[in-house]
Amino acid sequence: MASHSAGTGLRQILDQHTAQISEEVERLLAESREHERREFAGLRERDQQEFGETLAGAQREFGELQQRDRQEYAKSLADMQAEIAGLRERHQQELAEAVERERQHHGELREQDRQEHAAALAGAQSEMAALHERHSQELAEAVERERQHHGELREQDRQEHAAALAGAQQELAEAVERERQHHGELQERDRQEHAAALAAAQQELAEAVERERQQHGELREQDRQEHAAALTAAQGEMAALHERHSRELAEAVERERQHHGELREQERQEHAAALAGAQQELAEAVERERQLREQERQEYAAALAGAQWETAALRERHSQELAEAVERERQLREQERQEHAAALHERHSQELAEAVERERQHHTELREHDHREFSESLANARQELVDLRERHEGELAACLEGGRKDLADRLRQAVRRIRQAADWEELAATLTDAAAAYSSGAAWLRVADGKARGGPIRGVSDEAAEAFRSLEIPLASAAALAGALESRDPVIAAIAGSELSEALIQLPGHPAEGRVAIFPLVTKEGVPGLLYTWGNGQEAVLEMFAQVASAAWEVRTPPPPPAPELVRIDAALPAKAAPAGAAPRSAWEQLSPDEQQIHLRAQRYARVQAAEMRLHEAESVESGRARRNLYDLLQRPIDQARATFHQKFFVPCPSMVDYLHLELVRTLANDDAELLGTNYPGPLV
Repeated sequence: MASHSAGTGLRQILDQHTAQISEEVERLLAESREHERREFAGLRERDQQEFGETLAGAQREFGELQQRDRQEYAKSLADMQAEIAGLRERHQQELAEAVERERQHHGELREQDRQEHAAALAGAQSEMAALHERHSQELAEAVERERQHHGELREQDRQEHAAALAGAQQELAEAVERERQHHGELQERDRQEHAAALAAAQQELAEAVERERQQHGELREQDRQEHAAALTAAQGEMAALHERHSRELAEAVERERQHHGELREQERQEHAAALAGAQQELAEAVERERQLREQERQEYAAALAGAQWETAALRERHSQELAEAVERERQLREQERQEHAAALHERHSQELAEAVERERQHHTELREHDHREFSESLANARQELVDLRERHEGELAACLEGGRKDLADRLRQAVRRIRQAADWEELAATLTDAAAAYSSGAAWLRVADGKARGGPIRGVSDEAAEAFRSLEIPLASAAALAGALESRDPVIAAIAGSELSEALIQLPGHPAEGRVAIFPLVTKEGVPGLLYTWGNGQEAVLEMFAQVASAAWEVRTPPPPPAPELVRIDAALPAKAAPAGAAPRSAWEQLSPDEQQIHLRAQRYARVQAAEMRLHEAESVESGRARRNLYDLLQRPIDQARATFHQKFFVPCPSMVDYLHLELVRTLANDDAELLGTNYPGPLV
């Protein structure tokens, strides 16, 4: 009965430690998830950096495209300005040639008029040689009227020529203004199309491309301002050129007018001199005639009357012919001027329209080419970003899954090594090795007689490890160690002499500052030792290791002799006859020492296997208990454990008992064998 009570107490202790281990494993998994979340955040940050680099590359490519667009546009603008300058120069040459031809034609007309007038004057002088003073006065008045009429005609011709020239200049200015407006409309439409395309790209790239859109708008605005400045400069140059051309034309007209005035003045002087000579000759002739033929006055008067009538008729006919010739010449000059101006305007308009059409087509091709390249670059960048995100998500998922599996495997192996330690020395060394993997350094301190004695240590040199094994620390001088021993809870302390003792801090390899974590190994009898760690350790994992070691330490305490009755080994072992007169021995005492060790290892193996199934297959255990079919859900691990147990313990030990079956019933089925299910094969035999 007492042995049964001891076995029940041992089972309760194992249940408590198993529950604690389960809680610690859940906490460890939570810490693992938090660690994975931090790793995922790091990977996501790296993904964002790579995305930023890809976006920066796309922005650089777009900037290069935009720079090339501005260069090509500047080149096209320079070509158009060169064509306009060529057209303007050709127009100036044609206008100068027209003015030169007009001046030559005017000189020819003036020479012809002068010759005709000189011939008429010579005829009049020959006819007027016999006329009276009145005939001379009438002839002078007629010549004066003719000169005034010719001046009016010349002034009218000059005004018409100036009006035609002003009209041509106005038409040229209007054509240039229309071209400027049309080019501005094309530039505005191009800016709107680029802005629309950029807005679509910004909507797809969200806030990351918003800054790029603003930069692009600023560049477009700068481009538009540069174009406006260039166009204003071109207009200024054209206006200056027109002003200079108008001024040169005005100067040419003024020089022509002055030259014509000089010629008219010279002609008037020559005419006045000729008229004065004719008058003088006429006066002398009249005087001689009056003196010589006074007696023939009547006949001369009759002859003079006939000559006057003929002279008047001749003068009338000459005036009509001169007026008709002047009118024909004026009409001919007007027709030639109109034809020349129309041909010049048509040719200039056609050349200007062709230049504008070529520029518009070239600008349209450039805009389409740039839009196509931008669309292709944007599509490639978007596809690269999608591929990069998918690849990173796959790599991240694989990394997280691998890290989770690796962490679970390492924890499982560490727990298994701690549980399977053969003795207390191996348990301390295994616990120290496992803790060192999750901290900068770890050490084992065995507590006895108010002192903490050094044991296995990791994270220092071999000389320091040897010195640590001979170290003894009075708990009265180490407040942190004494606190962990008294509270039986983990203690986090700063590295200081009053907390840890100077001897421990001065140990080679031990940090001089920072903090340490102390985990007590709590058993039913007390605290046999302390797990001492330093550095940035994972405290949840270290505490779980300490609890697992506590459970393993407690089960390694030698049980009282009746303990084998827990597995009812008496019924399983064959009875041996006791010597006569000797007291009967228990079944456990009848086993040899080697067999007892095998039975203890078998019990330990059974407890470890059942605890691992309960830990790693918790959901299946709960579901199997509810459905009463634990074996169906845990068939693979149970069959593997049964096969190993049979091969390792039943074969070398004929007195072996199926401890694995007993542990499955106690740990998994809560002492109810029916929960294992109808398909469970039963104990090994």
